[in-house]
Amino acid sequence: TMTTVVGHQNEPVPREVGLRAMLRIGSGDPWSRALRAAVAMAAPLALGVATGNTHAGMAAGLGGFTALYARDRPYLDRARTLAFIAVAFAVAISVGVWTASTAWVSVLVVAVVASLVAMSCLAISVGPPGAYMFAFAFAFAAGVGTRWAEDPVSLGLLALAGGGVAWLVALEGALRRPHGPEQDAVRVAGGAVRAFLAAGPSGAGGPLQHRAAEAPRGARVALFDQQLTRGRPGGEVARLRGVTRDLQLSFAQGVVNAQEGRLRS
Repeated sequence: TMTTVVGHQNEPVPREVGLRAMLRIGSGDPWSRALRAAVAMAAPLALGVATGNTHAGMAAGLGGFTALYARDRPYLDRARTLAFIAVAFAVAISVGVWTASTAWVSVLVVAVVASLVAMSCLAISVGPPGAYMFAFAFAFAAGVGTRWAEDPVSLGLLALAGGGVAWLVALEGALRRPHGPEQDAVRVAGGAVRAFLAAGPSGAGGPLQHRAAEAPRGARVALFDQQLTRGRPGGEVARLRGVTRDLQLSFAQGVVNAQEGRLRS
């Protein structure tokens, strides 16, 4: 119920510290997500250096930028989105290497690539870092492509392999918490609504009310817009949808109570 989710925010949540916490599967901590993204990018590069093929490692590491995206999406939607992103990185790097020998062509194509990727990112609501990393990967490949002996297709496939590593790293939390992103979104919403309700009339119209209004919307995006299946009746997603609905009703009633309290005062 709504009371359960909101009430849990009053209880201190024990936090692990150190490397073990950062590596814990399914952690919602931003440092753990940053570490996993770093591993996804650094591991292919390190493998390439260790085997004496730095160029291949760099191409695969660029594909590892895939791990920077869709970090808060439900896992099924994240899998689909990251597959698209990994392929896009592979294409950008291949085209960058292919155009490396002609400077004016590289400049023209990077503008086209940046525009197309920006449009695609907006269309599927990818979010930050958006088209920036694609343009960077293309420009990097175009800048050093003439020094690489590998052909554009081979380097694109290596980038796709790096994207595959990032895809696996980004989805490993599904093994332990299949609905972890949705639960985290509802937990954040519960905390925001609880803080607003606890503030009483002093919270009306201020940042607490703004956060309490926005957080349940984020939960609804995760529970409705980013769900690729209808979900099982009575399942976890259905339960979380009910909790989010209760949170929004509680927030609406809290706004009315806060406004009435300010008028009385």
